[in-house]
Amino acid sequence: MMTMTPSTDVSNSSASKLDAIRSVALHMFVNEGYQAVSLRQLAMHAGMQAGSLYHYIESKQCLLFELIEEHEYHLLHCVSKTPLARFDPRSALGHYLGAYLRFALPRRQWHILSTRESYCLETAQRAKIEGLRAKQEQLLKDVISLGIVGGRFQVDDLNIAVAAVRAMLNGTVLGPLSNNLSTEVLIKGVQRMVLRSLVIDGN
Repeated sequence: MMTMTPSTDVSNSSASKLDAIRSVALHMFVNEGYQAVSLRQLAMHAGMQAGSLYHYIESKQCLLFELIEEHEYHLLHCVSKTPLARFDPRSALGHYLGAYLRFALPRRQWHILSTRESYCLETAQRAKIEGLRAKQEQLLKDVISLGIVGGRFQVDDLNIAVAAVRAMLNGTVLGPLSNNLSTEVLIKGVQRMVLRSLVIDGN
């Protein structure tokens, strides 16, 4: 039987309290809006005094940034962890769409927060988030470009095509369908629609 030392107990307690604060903040920021939530309200819902929050977070804005950065970083990891160049363009695009939605759909609140509240971040923080999103976008652009070069996809404007696909992905996560249909049904529907719009007949 493992014996917990006092320092370990304190560390675990602090981590547990921080997790509780983050969970409460996520719920309140999404449902009430970041700007409408005060530190006093956040502390009250987390079961502590407002002054005690500063033992766990630097500021409300830093907490928002950490939540959004974590979401965008892990989303980037999910769409990039498998080298898409090893697949043919159709399979690579389908894999990207599936990886994106399998990560984002179960984390809908995080996605809502990142999409709706990132404008509240400071300039430097916002630049870091945009950098993560740009890498996600570049991966998608690379996959579609491979399909164009290989004669599998037909696209009039690559940037518009990429923006349209990303809009469809975000709309799927944020829209009402995510509450009514299973993740795999949504993924197959999005894959079918996107590929139908890009693939040249016969390919």
